[in-house]
Amino acid sequence: MRRTLALFVLAAPLASQESLTLRQAVDLALRSNPLVAAAGAGEKEADARIRLARSGYLPKLQFSESLQRGNNPVFVFSSLLAQHQFNQGNFALGPLNRPDALSNYQSRLTVEQLLFDSRRTSRGVEAARFSRQIAGEDTRRSHSDIILNVLRNYFGVALAEKNLEVARRSRESVQADLERAGFIYRSGRSTQADVLVAHKINFDTGTVDENPWLFDPDGSQSNGVQNRFADGNAHFTYRFPFPADTTSAQVTLTIDAEFLVQVSNDNENWTTVLQETQPITDGSNKADRTIDLTPYLGAAADGSKPVYVKVSDAFPNDEWGGRVYHVTANIVE
Repeated sequence: MRRTLALFVLAAPLASQESLTLRQAVDLALRSNPLVAAAGAGEKEADARIRLARSGYLPKLQFSESLQRGNNPVFVFSSLLAQHQFNQGNFALGPLNRPDALSNYQSRLTVEQLLFDSRRTSRGVEAARFSRQIAGEDTRRSHSDIILNVLRNYFGVALAEKNLEVARRSRESVQADLERAGFIYRSGRSTQADVLVAHKINFDTGTVDENPWLFDPDGSQSNGVQNRFADGNAHFTYRFPFPADTTSAQVTLTIDAEFLVQVSNDNENWTTVLQETQPITDGSNKADRTIDLTPYLGAAADGSKPVYVKVSDAFPNDEWGGRVYHVTANIVE
């Protein structure tokens, strides 16, 4: 079952646009892409972890101060000893059992230096350095992916411009062929089918160029350019009226999904020429498939030789029938 998702993007018009060189486009992408910033932050974190691991080799200095006061005999006795103030008078039984309250203020400075820890610290440093290498590789991979995408899109635009120019020239050539065919038709030396074929059999589905050839849309659907499909028991049929002097012809369909393609010369008796035998719904079998129409050239009252091409669903129960993107039909000379 197909579903259509429409995405609308609103953008403010630019006052002016400047063309970018490839180097400028790459530099701009590397500066502005959040993946680069994230990779850089990962490297900084890895550097900090190395410094933290190395700190295990450094001496540790601790300083503390404390103040205690009490008249507990044990506390007073030990505090006097610690303060080097114990004398002979403190052995008297009265003061020894019931001493006066005493304050004990201490300042303590401690220095610790690691001598041996079974290589625990060195292994921690090695692990931190390995993490830093991984972070560096992630950064290089991010840069490579971004540069690859820039190259693909940059040269894609350039290729699209060239394709547009080719399309314009092809259109001029087709227009010239149409004018020539029209002149021959007006002079009485050909049929209307000659003019029609010379003008149109090369189209994307879902466009106005498809309409003259879509003989029977039945229950098929189109979700835009290069997207006509027939699910379940639906189908769609094209009719190609080749010129009267045609002796050989073929049609090429860009098609995918679970297609069933049949051909007829009278729109009644059909022959299966293409069929997908596997339930494919992800478009992985999309390809250009060429069909020889020579055995199916018909005979019409206007002198043309029509051929009917019908596309339907090879697995109608799951409703992922044939989808056609582009159609090209031509006379084989």
